[in-house]
Amino acid sequence: MALRLEVSFMKSTFRILVFSFSILTFICGCEKSTGPKKDTTPPAAITDLRIVTDTETPVTLAWTAPGDDGKKGSAVLYSIRYSTETAVLYEWHFASEVVDEPAPHPAGTAEEFVVGDLSPDSNYYFAIKSQDDAGNWSPLSNVAFSVPVAAGGIAFVSDRDGNLEIYVVSSEGSYLKNITQNEGDDWDPAWSWDRRIVFISDRGGGYSDIWMSSADGVYQGRLTSKSNWHCYHPVFSPNGYTITFQVVRYSPSQDSCDVYIVNSDGTGLANLTENSNPWDFDPVWSSDGAKIVFIHNIEIYVMDSDGSDHNRLTYNDDPEFSPMSSPGEGKILFLTLPYPTLVRDLLPGFREYGDYQLSVMNSDGSDRMILASAAYAAWSPDGSRIAYEQGKDIYVMNSDGTSKQQLTTDPACDGQPTWSPDGSKIAFVSDREGNEEIYVMNADGTNKINVSNNPGRDFSPVWAATPAPYWCYAWRN
Repeated sequence: MALRLEVSFMKSTFRILVFSFSILTFICGCEKSTGPKKDTTPPAAITDLRIVTDTETPVTLAWTAPGDDGKKGSAVLYSIRYSTETAVLYEWHFASEVVDEPAPHPAGTAEEFVVGDLSPDSNYYFAIKSQDDAGNWSPLSNVAFSVPVAAGGIAFVSDRDGNLEIYVVSSEGSYLKNITQNEGDDWDPAWSWDRRIVFISDRGGGYSDIWMSSADGVYQGRLTSKSNWHCYHPVFSPNGYTITFQVVRYSPSQDSCDVYIVNSDGTGLANLTENSNPWDFDPVWSSDGAKIVFIHNIEIYVMDSDGSDHNRLTYNDDPEFSPMSSPGEGKILFLTLPYPTLVRDLLPGFREYGDYQLSVMNSDGSDRMILASAAYAAWSPDGSRIAYEQGKDIYVMNSDGTSKQQLTTDPACDGQPTWSPDGSKIAFVSDREGNEEIYVMNADGTNKINVSNNPGRDFSPVWAATPAPYWCYAWRN
């Protein structure tokens, strides 16, 4: 009897266990098929992070809000970080994080945030990530770099310290700094797209070499070091990796000048024009960096950036010089010096202005056209207009020579125009106060401001990130 009860009890227990397992299986199956899924979709990467104030600190960032899942809904958190080195942003935890980031708005909303406590002397690179309510982080945004006063201003040459030094000044004149500060002479500044400055210096002793500096002058390095070299006219390639320049060598038998290149880290030094003709000079890059335009035997030539495939573009009896490639439109601007003017220039104490011809042609040398009588010229950043010096004043015109407009009318000498990166302003040199100074005006000639404001000579202005001509440091006699 006891045995039968035990068996019945065990059967009942088994039925209960089977029934419980069935219920558990049913419940689990219901949760698997109808319960909420785990959120694994991160917010979309922000692709339009940008700086909307670039003349002074603090820096204002702007971007479009992403969603919770991709581009839908709202994220819940932003993480904004910055560094003075681009690479650091890709090692996210090493970058500096801002505080009090804003809460994200719905996807598609225009967002802004002000980053303070930044040095006006340094470049800063910014990136942003967003997080959703499930803890998913978005990919890294595009990297936006700030343009602080020192980096977004105008580089120029000054002798106010008793020797030639390179200064950087803001477009309003509120910030000014000597970035070279040495006993040698420094001249011929030119900017890279990422706000480095290449220049010529004779601080090495007797000869002039290529040097490079950060926009604040903190980091400086020598790129060339050759005896009997006199370097001139350095120009960064569009990508900032390479510099082309000319080297003059003096010798008892024959002086010569050749076009060279060197990488921005000092490697890859190469002579691109070594040949029987001793004078090749005035090198400039094409807008895509694939070619170099230069002067050979007083004519304009073009070659590949490695020095191969030299092609002649002009056939003219008069000397031609200062070629300038247009920003992306396949044009070359250049100056011609008619022989009668050349002869007059060689006479001591005699010089007439306005006899130089400013011309334009296609990058293959076709459709050559005289635009104006001019001594200096510069393309606007978009290639649609040209600023130039005629006589003793600054003018602008369309790239086809139409709609000429005189911007300066002072009896003094105004020259060496260079455009701001956005094309809204023009910097130039004027001696209207009795000595050469750097002025800035609107592109229509209004609101002229003296930004250098010193009894010394200030000249050779070059605006940051502008494909402007880089003239010889010497101002008019």
